[in-house]
Amino acid sequence: MDIQTAQQKQRLFAKRSAALTVLLAAAVATNLVLGLVVMNNSRIILVPTLPGDAAIDPNGRVDAEYLEDMTRDAAWLFLNKTPETAGYFERRAQRLMDPVHFEAVKVQLEKDSAKSEATHSSQAFFPADFFEDPANLYSEVRGRLVIMQGQQVLDDQSKVYALHWTKTGTLVRLASIAEIDPKDAKGDDVKPRISGETQ
Repeated sequence: MDIQTAQQKQRLFAKRSAALTVLLAAAVATNLVLGLVVMNNSRIILVPTLPGDAAIDPNGRVDAEYLEDMTRDAAWLFLNKTPETAGYFERRAQRLMDPVHFEAVKVQLEKDSAKSEATHSSQAFFPADFFEDPANLYSEVRGRLVIMQGQQVLDDQSKVYALHWTKTGTLVRLASIAEIDPKDAKGDDVKPRISGETQ
């Protein structure tokens, strides 16, 4: 009786061992497949080369230098216009802007594009100075805005633009960009220069 019981237990143990071996093999095969899928679908995030490190401090504020870089890029994108590049700028603006605010800006971009096309004019902005207030997600840029029609300069003025930003997690996006009176500028560097100073 004891030998029969021992043999039954041995057969049961062998069956359980075989079942566990099959399950282990299936788990290993699944892990290998998942590993290959992850390796083939993994992406490396390329960090742009900036003159300094960009970081968020423990309180969640963005780095001032990062805000300046974002301000420079936004000014270049929104203030340099030609009829030929309107579509490109609109697509890039959509990626830079907070989606909640983009629709209102899109209408203005389309109006500017139509006007530029009708008058065959273009404009270029040459930034000179920046002001950043990372705690309030606010920045300003001062520079020259030149409007041209062919080779003829129609207008060349110093202007100041205020930019408001939004932050969701670590994602910083533009909420608005608008010209302001230079006297209302918050940053000393972007306020009007005393006559005789170079801009």
